[in-house]
Amino acid sequence: MTIQELAEWRPYLYHIMRQQDQEMVRANGLRSATALINNGAVNGSVSWRWVNAVAWQQATPHDLVRQLRTESIEVQFNPQPVVLRDQHPLGGPNGLIALQQVLNDGLTPEDWLNVLNARVFLFPCRGPNDPTMCAKGEIFRNANGPDLSVLAIKTCRIPKGLADKIELAKINGGAVNGMAGRGNDTYTPLSLFLVTEQNEIQEITIRNGATVDELLACSVSPWFNDNRQGAA
Repeated sequence: MTIQELAEWRPYLYHIMRQQDQEMVRANGLRSATALINNGAVNGSVSWRWVNAVAWQQATPHDLVRQLRTESIEVQFNPQPVVLRDQHPLGGPNGLIALQQVLNDGLTPEDWLNVLNARVFLFPCRGPNDPTMCAKGEIFRNANGPDLSVLAIKTCRIPKGLADKIELAKINGGAVNGMAGRGNDTYTPLSLFLVTEQNEIQEITIRNGATVDELLACSVSPWFNDNRQGAA
């Protein structure tokens, strides 16, 4: 599949975040949880805490990206902490047990958490009024409060460097409802992804993340483009 082919079915892609994260994205681009954790490490250790906790804890980046987030966490990151959202769709406190039942290729639950944390997730939608987008936004709002910001991307404007990092899946890899199996081939590079129906595209992800320049090339979010001519 090419970007143009993807754009025919999913002309817009969205990433929902907290409004207070806008400046960080404008300065650093979209980063995966793994990239944020690695960049927050000092002398091989990361300071983190549960969002409602007072005390900070220490962990290695290797351990933290393999830990199930039963609740959202804060990670120390210059100039201010960043919030990594919970992974409730994986099954809550018993998520590792449920996840083990759907993994293939000898993967452990910790391996799969590492796979998920190494990518940024985009909602594939047909347009700003797509019911899918509205439902996702409502779910996020209920879990995180009303102060949301949406980064909108016009698919046909995605530059090659960013397209080369895009991987798609035919299942929701971050949830265990439905018990769909998952393994090393769940996330497939865009150029190798074969699909015959629109509803087969369940997830669109970016390995590691997207740079500021890559986002400027395809973003249609005024807050990100800062009133510059974007992908109209």
